[in-house]
Amino acid sequence: MKLKYYFLFLIIIVTNVVFILNYNKEVESYDVASVKCKSLIKEEKIDYNNKDELVLTCIKNIVRSSLDKNEIKEAAKELTLLAANDNIFYGYCHLAMHLLGTELLNYYKTIDNAIKNVNFIDCGNGLSHGVLDQWATKKISNQEFKSAILSCEEVEVISPGGCAEGIGHASYQSRADLVFNERIENALEKCNYFILPTGGWHCAYGAMMQPFFKQNPDLISEKQLKIPESKTLIMLCDNNAKKIEYVYNGCISGAGWLMGLKETIRTLEFTDKERIERYIESEGFYDILKNNIIACKIINNISASDNCSLQMFSRLPLSWYLGEINFLKRCERLDDLYMIRKCIAGGYEFIPPAEFKKIISENDKKYNIKILIADRWSRERSDKIPLD
Repeated sequence: MKLKYYFLFLIIIVTNVVFILNYNKEVESYDVASVKCKSLIKEEKIDYNNKDELVLTCIKNIVRSSLDKNEIKEAAKELTLLAANDNIFYGYCHLAMHLLGTELLNYYKTIDNAIKNVNFIDCGNGLSHGVLDQWATKKISNQEFKSAILSCEEVEVISPGGCAEGIGHASYQSRADLVFNERIENALEKCNYFILPTGGWHCAYGAMMQPFFKQNPDLISEKQLKIPESKTLIMLCDNNAKKIEYVYNGCISGAGWLMGLKETIRTLEFTDKERIERYIESEGFYDILKNNIIACKIINNISASDNCSLQMFSRLPLSWYLGEINFLKRCERLDDLYMIRKCIAGGYEFIPPAEFKKIISENDKKYNIKILIADRWSRERSDKIPLD
């Protein structure tokens, strides 16, 4: 009889343990934990000066908790799904993943192994960029670059992500011993090692960004350079990236992206939203957009020229993309079919996926937009919502 009660007692304990474990798993699931991190942004009881660090730490802890369970992709996907509809949280998520680079490279031991484990679409590919940020803190040999590129190309076929763009960042960042012109030439030269056209494109795209836009303050103390005029950006590609067409195309796309970013940086100096609104509605702002497009259209390579324009429209001040009706009005105010098409297509990154898909479906017949954005959409949004 005692033995019978003993087994009954044991069953009850085991059942309770299983229940508790499942309960904790449910409470700490990645989607629930992600919402918790996002809620910190608007938590009024948190001191403003500590809020950024708390949000970043919260996001980093979700990724850390996934490592031993080999669920880093699942954790990143839940964070990315939540960030897709909130540009502010997207920014925190991308930065947090960059900042995990040192930990992740130590965890996976080698850059080749790290690339194979973190290359997927996650808040702007922050994880793969982060490990490559850490890798680039030292001078890297050509052979090491070739090995990392091989690992990147192998995993890209299975799981598209940000390793190629991250290698572009690293190719520039790892040579602080060179003067600028030699440094950008050396960085773009590394992109020629890619066999896959998409890899060479994204490598050059990342190499062009890096001098002017640095995203890992824990590892990079070097100040980013002031973005030059559009014609100077294009000349950098003309002088250093013309050996292989897809590398040149990626470089020119990066130049266009920087043209848009330059206006975003300009608005960061404004103290209120109303001033930003006035600026992006001003004739002066529209003149800048039109002049940038003119610079892009001078490029003889039509594909590169088109991507230059598209990427310029993808990185304007966030206020540009707010409100479906306002966004369309801003684009249509350009009063040129070429510019309008590129402008609408350029909303792919900062307009929430469901809302952007609606814009495309309602305006594709009039402007033939989908064909412009299909490749970028699959790269940036494939874990979120299909375009078709």
